[in-house]
Amino acid sequence: TLCLSGQTALVQFNQIVRPYSEREMTSLDVLNCDYGYPREMVQLDPRLFAELYSEKQQVSIADYKSLGGDTKGLTPVAVFNVVQETRAEATWDIEVATAEEFVTDGYLVHNSALIVLGSPEDQDFRDSKKSFETVLSHRHTSNNTIAFRSWEQIEKFDWKGLVDDVLQYGEPGIVNMPLIWQTDPTAEGINPCGEAPLEAKSCCNLAEVFPAFFESGTNPEQAFELVTRYTLRQRLVILTDPESNAVSQKSMRLGVGLGGICDFDWTPQTLRDWYTVCRNAATSYAKELGVSRPVTVTTVKPSGTTSLLNGSSPGIHAPYAPYYIRRTRIAKNDPMVLPLIDAGVPFEYDVYDKTENTLVFSFPTKATHTRHTVQTETIREQFERQVTVQENWADNAVSCTLSFKSEEKEELTKCLKEYVPRLKSTSCLSKSHNYPQAPYSSIEKEEYERLYSQINHAHPLVRGGSIEVEECQNGVCPVR
Repeated sequence: TLCLSGQTALVQFNQIVRPYSEREMTSLDVLNCDYGYPREMVQLDPRLFAELYSEKQQVSIADYKSLGGDTKGLTPVAVFNVVQETRAEATWDIEVATAEEFVTDGYLVHNSALIVLGSPEDQDFRDSKKSFETVLSHRHTSNNTIAFRSWEQIEKFDWKGLVDDVLQYGEPGIVNMPLIWQTDPTAEGINPCGEAPLEAKSCCNLAEVFPAFFESGTNPEQAFELVTRYTLRQRLVILTDPESNAVSQKSMRLGVGLGGICDFDWTPQTLRDWYTVCRNAATSYAKELGVSRPVTVTTVKPSGTTSLLNGSSPGIHAPYAPYYIRRTRIAKNDPMVLPLIDAGVPFEYDVYDKTENTLVFSFPTKATHTRHTVQTETIREQFERQVTVQENWADNAVSCTLSFKSEEKEELTKCLKEYVPRLKSTSCLSKSHNYPQAPYSSIEKEEYERLYSQINHAHPLVRGGSIEVEECQNGVCPVR
């Protein structure tokens, strides 16, 4: 149900949206999330369309495709009811779907990676994920984050209260805008995983370097210089939205990421030297190409997918455990599903998806590097590593979810007060959190060997498709 406040909103809705939003789908369509297209927007044989859909104002996606329809450029519309209201409503549950609908590899997909920035004084916002029912229903799709907008807010904040907030579900996270503004004065927020401050209409531009995989003859400085130049060239790609393109070309924000940080030896001086290489390369190459000097250049991304592919620890995080389960969510209609099932990869239905259209596959994993693990590190050790990397490498932010034990509550309170003024973003998640089907869970060696032995690792997996991996560590973002 959509509630409209004000006559202008109602007039605009009636003129622009209503002609394409009336829907008479069956209950089965709704359960399958088979959102329809307004028939005025689709190109089919009029006689065929009239015969099949004379009583409907929309055609379902499945039927449209079965009749040879091309979904490219079309956006599903489904407004079930419209109520004219004048009351004010909190809007952090509302997402404008149209802007995030796109077609890739022939599939209409919706990237629901979402961050919601709230005020530190808004307790309703801070409590919004304390209800497991609403988390299961819809609030799992966003990272709820407190955005501090003054040093005074940080100085006076009740950090013990925040620890109480994050005990169950690890939210809200934290964004330190005053610190961000020191290097990026036009930033207005941050991306969903917390590594790239952004202004309105701008977008991420990320790459990643894994020093642990440098061969003996590799020149690290040359590697970082080349990746920086590549990332700058990527930023020059013309975006389809003119406003976004203009903002991106003006700021030229880059995001050269440092990956597998727990997999190799480094010092603060090493990070400063590598940062200087990237900063100088970005500045000189921008001058050579006659474009704006990039506002920011370096970052640490969560690196969920990439780290899995190359066997690295994810971003700044230590491996979860020597042996652990890595879960990923895949739509039932993805071509990869059947090959994975054929190969014997354990799976179950996604508890967050009541339509039962999403499966969760569990991959038994053995960590490549175990000098540190999430299970053995203290909360202070994790904070110290994030601050060191923030201050010596990243002029953007460092995406990080810090894991703590319940007996570390007092220490976590002290660490937040001490370290948050020096961090651009951070979040915390209890090692005993309440999220079912979280991206990671530790297992013993015997369980790993049992699960590993049940999978056909020689299966060709030749049918294609794509696996979507949660990039954020707290188990809720993104759900695609």
